[in-house]
Amino acid sequence: MNEAEKRRAFQKIKSLSTKNFYRFMDATNSDAYDMAIKHMTEAMSCDPKISKPTINRVLAKAEEIRTLWDGINTYTADKVYKFDGGKSS
Repeated sequence: MNEAEKRRAFQKIKSLSTKNFYRFMDATNSDAYDMAIKHMTEAMSCDPKISKPTINRVLAKAEEIRTLWDGINTYTADKVYKFDGGKSS
């Protein structure tokens, strides 16, 4: 991303309503959690001593932590990137 693209992205985020800003942040955090889950799954799959049921239990607990403990809901790009230009609250 070059400087002009960074500025445009920054301006777009600054123009968001409070509601859409938090939806954007939830989506960003969801993406980070998804990447962490992917890395965790790949790492556990490398060890033959970790069974598939154990991997599934760990992933289920990670999902619980994300949604219940951290309060981060999953948003799709379609839901998040339909910004209203900062008009809604």
